[in-house]
Amino acid sequence: MHRQLRPLEKDGFIFKQKSNSFEETNLDEILKSKGIGGLVITGLVTHGCVKNGCIGVKQLGYKVTLVQDAHSNSSAKAARLIEEWNEKLRLKNVELKSASVITFG
Repeated sequence: MHRQLRPLEKDGFIFKQKSNSFEETNLDEILKSKGIGGLVITGLVTHGCVKNGCIGVKQLGYKVTLVQDAHSNSSAKAARLIEEWNEKLRLKNVELKSASVITFG
């Protein structure tokens, strides 16, 4: 964790070792105990953690929304990878939305 990030005591926090945040963590149990059935995904790396997170959470039965313009990677071909994985994940029934239309509450 970056030293400037300081979660509040009330914030949920897990340490992950794998690209899928649900693998070898208790995140699934935490979310289910709170009645959460859908997740909005953003992050780094498009073809790593973002892809594996979307696929992993979908396999657990959650509704998955990927913010199509809120994930990236350090590749020189980042734009192409983002576009490619947005389409591949859409074909796996991951909903795509632009950050400008995401609302919570």
